[in-house]
Amino acid sequence: MLFFTPGPSQLYPTVKKHINTALDLDITSISHRSDQYKEIHKAVVDGLDELLNLNDQYTVFFGGSATEMMERVLQIRLVKHSVHLVNGAFSKRFYQIARAENLDTTILSKKDGNGFDMPMEEIPGHADVLCLTHNETSTGVITPLSFIESVKLKSPKLKIILDVVSSIPVIPFNAAAVDCAFFSVQKGFGLPSGLGVLLMKNTFLQDVLTADDLGDDERYHSISSWYKYGSKYQTPETPNVIGIYLLGKIIHDMIAVGIDKIRAETMHKFNLIKKMVQAHPDLSMFVGLEKFQSPSVSTISVKGGSQRIVSKLMTEGMQVGFGYGKYKMDQIRIANFAAHSIKDIETLCDAINNEHF
Repeated sequence: MLFFTPGPSQLYPTVKKHINTALDLDITSISHRSDQYKEIHKAVVDGLDELLNLNDQYTVFFGGSATEMMERVLQIRLVKHSVHLVNGAFSKRFYQIARAENLDTTILSKKDGNGFDMPMEEIPGHADVLCLTHNETSTGVITPLSFIESVKLKSPKLKIILDVVSSIPVIPFNAAAVDCAFFSVQKGFGLPSGLGVLLMKNTFLQDVLTADDLGDDERYHSISSWYKYGSKYQTPETPNVIGIYLLGKIIHDMIAVGIDKIRAETMHKFNLIKKMVQAHPDLSMFVGLEKFQSPSVSTISVKGGSQRIVSKLMTEGMQVGFGYGKYKMDQIRIANFAAHSIKDIETLCDAINNEHF
């Protein structure tokens, strides 16, 4: 089965080989205080720095999921007022977590299928952080990097926290414009679920550590406890060791391929998907403006409903995602990650083009 679901999605081609090697090396049984684990941890830190061109500006932390990372960054004592750009289910979840943390919040919303290019005057000047989703997986909307960069340029003291769950690493990421970013591994990295990664700019991290009370070390996955152990390439408690090991291996494989090549192929595959949609009488892109169309998750409206196309593709060994939430039976979502080859996308597009649903 080929999985074009937006998460969990298709495994990266080398994952099975690396799992077998991990089992042969008993990676699942090693101590997270051992030198062997420290090497695994360091390989991911160094690999992410190279793959994403972080220029040694970021510290890397490991947790259970991207949703956990949303919660952790909103528990930072420096954060009193958060602004949320909401245009789908996952950016809304970020906002809801802020409310659960009893923060002062401002919500700036767009209708589903629309993106942000608002004037800066709409963002309150007293806000501490701006929370936004680079790539809204529920609707297939991307926030242009140029918009994020312009916000940082105009408000350099405003900390930008970016959800890059379904954009990284296939969509460019500007480390200089973002203070904190997080993702999980079951989308763009093509790995089994169960690992979240937080990237925090070192300048922001030092401010956070200064503001935190020493007692925060005792909370589960506080930034200060993460840093205390992370500086030694460890974690506060036993982590998902095999997940971290596999992430390091896939990062190494992606570096070998070349991130520029991966991103160029992503755009080529996205263009194949768009051409398929344009040629099909029953399909249309849910996101109207091209500048807001995500290259990594295409949300497609289906005349007559999504069930028939999903079921038909299943019989041909391919699984696409239903629409999200209220759009479940009216849309399909097609993931376009590094694990999907050009041939995979061509096969999918041919199968859809040959049928009317």
